[in-house]
Order: sequence, then C-alpha cells, then structure tokens
Amino acid sequence: AISDYRTALALDPTEYPVANNLGVLLMEQGNDGAAAAALRRSVGANRDYATGWFNLGVALERMGPLHVAASEGSLARARELDSKLAARGPVPLFDNVTYHTHLDLSKPLPANWTFASTQTHASVAAAGLTAILVIALGLARSLAVRATPGGAQKWFDVIGALDKNAPSLRILRAPALGIIATAAFLLWPLHSGPTDGWAASVAFAVGVLILIAVVMRVRQLAARHSHLALHQETWPPALAFGLVVTLAGAGWSPLPVARTPGDARGVHWAGPTAVAALAIVLLVLATWLGVPLARSLGAAGLLMAASLLTPVKPIDGATVSTTAVGALPSLAVLGAAVLMLLGLL
Repeated sequence: AISDYRTALALDPTEYPVANNLGVLLMEQGNDGAAAAALRRSVGANRDYATGWFNLGVALERMGPLHVAASEGSLARARELDSKLAARGPVPLFDNVTYHTHLDLSKPLPANWTFASTQTHASVAAAGLTAILVIALGLARSLAVRATPGGAQKWFDVIGALDKNAPSLRILRAPALGIIATAAFLLWPLHSGPTDGWAASVAFAVGVLILIAVVMRVRQLAARHSHLALHQETWPPALAFGLVVTLAGAGWSPLPVARTPGDARGVHWAGPTAVAALAIVLLVLATWLGVPLARSLGAAGLLMAASLLTPVKPIDGATVSTTAVGALPSLAVLGAAVLMLLGLL
C-alpha cells in the first residue's frame, strides 16, 4: 500500500487524501518523520483539509517535546475546520471518503488536470464551541461556590473542625501538597477525555505549575512591599473540598493560603488578580493563534482565580470580597466566563 500511494503521488502530487493515508501508514510503522513530511504535502495541496492537519498534529506530537508547538498549531487548525475532531484523541485517522473527479473516461485527460482542482474547498465553520461551553460550565460551577458562601462555609467548617481535632493532619499543611493537589485536580479530566498526547499533557502540567508559582510569588512581592511577614501553607479542608468537587465533575483548586499578621489586603488580592490577568491574556492568545494549549491554560488560570475568590477564611476571597479593589479580579473572572460562553474566547 505504501508503495502504491507513493506511485500515485508521483503521478499527481495534489492527491491529498493519498498523502494523508500514506502518512498514517508510515506512523503505524513508527516512521513519524517521514509521516510528517507526507502529511505536510497533504495539507499543502489542500489548506482546508482538516483530516490532514489533524494527522500532522499527531505525527508531530509523536516526534517529541521540541515539536509540541507545531503539533498544537496543526491540531488547532484541524479543529477550526472540523469541530468533531475536538472530541478525538491523538489517534491517526484514515481518509475513507469517496471523492468524485467528474472525469469523462471516454475523452482524453484535460491538459494540466490535477485531482485537487476538481475538489471544492469548503471548510466546516467551527471554533470548538462545545469545548468552550464545557470549560465555561465547569467555571460556572466553581463560581457558584462564591454565589452561595453559606453552603461552602458549612462544608469548610465541618472539615475544619476535624482538622483542629487531629493534630496529625498538620503534615498536610506543607505548601508542596497544595501545589501538587492543584496540578493533579486540573490534570484529572485528561484521564477520561481526549488529549493531544503525552507531550502536550506535560506542557500543560508545566504551564499549571508556572501559574501556581506566579500566584505565590506575587504574594511574596506584595508582602515585601507592605513590610509584612508571609507564611503560605496548604489548608487541609481545601484539599478535601477540592477532591470532592473534582470527583463530582466540577473544578476547584486548593492553592496554598496566605497567612499574614495585620492588614494584608494587598497580599490577598495580588494572587487572584495576577492569575486572572494571565488567564485572560492566554485566552486572547488562544483566540488569535488558535493553539489549544493556550486555551487550556487560560481555563486553568480562570479556575484558579475563581477558587482563590471563594469568600471563605482563610482563602483570599474572604478578604478580597470586602474591598473595593477586590472587585477587580472578580469582575475579570466573570467577564472572561461570559466571553467564553459567547464564543469570543
């Protein structure tokens, strides 16, 4: 089959379905570099060929971390052309569609005839709206915690009582535990849904850790500016609450909380504001460049901001919600959620 496909391409390089299927067969043999070359020929012959872009993204992802950016770009293009591909994992896709050349076999082949010139180039209008709505729904559930502080406070109080009565749980206060739990809860949906491959998953995990680092670092800078001592620790009730909410299909991140003496409003609003701003920038970049990884990290940033804005002590939202400045990150998160629902991000 590989030999026949190569012969067909030698006769007509515009046979983009042939180049696609050749690339898939080469991937099955483990020759990802040659597969990527064939798939580039496929999308070069038809820039609106969603299947070719998808398979090119899969081939590039298999070539290692250095090709993650190119892989994400190819997958983004494929999903822009065909929204159905957003629900498909990184598994190569054969093209079994029947194509019509409309040739009259009783007459000689027209001069300068090519296969690609006989095919209509009509792309499928889509922008991953289903994926956006799923993300926005999870964010809305998270923000609902803010809308019903009494209910959230009740659960936190119950778990908090257990925390006070069990000194052995103090080992759960290590900041590293909250960082690991936040990353794990954000990565959890990847185990049951389609992903762009292990390299993209690793890049997403690294991005999440960077967002967490930004939150903790801006708190330190704010505390230093206010000449305050800062201690960041994991709050065990948040771990339990985040685990339950994540397993229930929603989203909530148990980021380490900030402990400071005196008036530390600046410290408490620094984290939510910084991560919400980064999330919006990432979502704008995702809209501009169409890269799925940027959109995923933007959604993760919004989820972190929403979690930090939960108005329950000692979470930042308990202090932020009482200040005028604290309204800014809340409005940023809510505004971004609305834009996502409208399909603008």
